[in-house]
Amino acid sequence: MKTYLIQLENHDDVISARDKISWGKARRVLLVWPRSGKVLERRVDLLLLMRHCQQTGAQMAIVTRSGEVKYHARELGIPVFSTPEQAQ
Repeated sequence: MKTYLIQLENHDDVISARDKISWGKARRVLLVWPRSGKVLERRVDLLLLMRHCQQTGAQMAIVTRSGEVKYHARELGIPVFSTPEQAQ
């Protein structure tokens, strides 16, 4: 199954991340957080992205080292990986 890999930038917000998700037509979306900086760390941000993926019929997974993002993602049932290779 094809996976659409999205590299998030430090300046991304929910709207720009949703736009990036919409550009891909894959059934799986892998969001990769930047190594430094804080982006989309609130639970509501992840919830909105998860709902957007569900509306488009895509599965969403996350690659991050942020403890806060990992915590919220696991709480919402979103798969979390340490590297894109692990997600594949």
